[in-house]
Amino acid sequence: MLPPGATHVVVSCGGNDAFGQLGTLQEKTTTLITALGRFSDLRGDFNVLYSRMLDRLLRSGMRIAVCTIYDAIPGMDLAALCAIALYNDVIVRRAAIAGVAVLELRAVCVCPEDYSAVSPIEPSSIGGAKIARLIDAFYRDARVLLFCGGAVCITSVHAAVNANFRPFSECVAARARSC
Repeated sequence: MLPPGATHVVVSCGGNDAFGQLGTLQEKTTTLITALGRFSDLRGDFNVLYSRMLDRLLRSGMRIAVCTIYDAIPGMDLAALCAIALYNDVIVRRAAIAGVAVLELRAVCVCPEDYSAVSPIEPSSIGGAKIARLIDAFYRDARVLLFCGGAVCITSVHAAVNANFRPFSECVAARARSC
């Protein structure tokens, strides 16, 4: 249930779902086609649930933004990275179809200090502050700025200027240098 008087909704979901699939992604298979079939099933199941959720929110008439799942978590293994990539594909695709903003957390939480030492799948106070600034910018500024470079980051102009966010390609290249 959405609170009365709400005007904006920011959705951040899917990360725990992706991590919940690690057992499936770590199962042994004898063929690549079998493994790809499992990936496709996971993506399809998440797509159904995410689409339902987003459709319900769209009926509210509020301004909506969805967040990608950050993927620079220290110590993250290949299975987790694959699951997150599958889910981020759904998130970005469904947002594009629905015409809602995407807050690209993969370009925001890029350094180890952005993640909690207690529970690395959660943002630290530093990462949380970055995310909060991005959400604040979404709330304050309807304009969006598209950064292209291997992937598209959508963020507000205000956040890009005031928080020193960089194009996605620069963020990926800078991970090793700046962290």
